[in-house]
Amino acid sequence: MFRHVVMLTLSDDTPDSQRVALRDALAELPAAIPEILDYSVGLDIGENDRNADLVVIGDFADQHAFKIYLDHPAHVRVGAEVGKWATRATRVQYER
Repeated sequence: MFRHVVMLTLSDDTPDSQRVALRDALAELPAAIPEILDYSVGLDIGENDRNADLVVIGDFADQHAFKIYLDHPAHVRVGAEVGKWATRATRVQYER
């Protein structure tokens, strides 16, 4: 099992409606990309100003399936939209 975790910090001027739209667009990826085994997306609840704003946790059978996900047109499209608003992305991938 291969896990992918991304924590995104969005620009301060990102409207709440856009934050929700980004979360929802990411949450739709499992329907488009069969290599995703499990996928969790969430917005931070705002308890700490130092937290990231959005998290994605994805599970894949192996690194090859993860690479297919990365290059999939649906992921590339959503990633480009996220990139318009994100000021920082911290990523980690690891074997489970």
